[in-house]
Formats: sequence, C-alpha cells, structure tokens
Amino acid sequence: MRSTTVDGVPCVGLEGSDGTLWVDAATARPVRLEIPDKSSPKDALTFTEYGEIAAPKAPPAAQVIDGKALGM
Repeated sequence: MRSTTVDGVPCVGLEGSDGTLWVDAATARPVRLEIPDKSSPKDALTFTEYGEIAAPKAPPAAQVIDGKALGM
C-alpha cells in the first residue's frame, strides 16, 4: 500500500493487477482510478463533485401526462 496526495487530497493507494485505486485517507472515498496502458503512461478516472447533486425539479406542466388519460 502506498500513500500520496492526489489533487490536493491525502490518499492511500490500493494496488491490484488492473491498476491503482487512490482512496481519500480521511473519508475512504475513491479519488482516482489509474489503469496502466501500454500506449500511454496511464489512463485515469477521477471522482469529483461529491455531495453536489442538485435537487430534482418538477417538469413544466406542458410535459406532464395525466395517468388517468392513459387508463392508470
């Protein structure tokens, strides 16, 4: 197990045969998945925007279907 800072976040690296998953040392949330590639140094998938999900909004009335009209 290795440790480093990824995008300003102190992380622990969990290494496997397919790559390294960097996990936030304080919260255990995934920060980055690095996958070695023969054609480039490494491919990576970065996880961001935790807790930034916008609340859903109701659609405009013109886009609402009355279930009774469909026999529901």
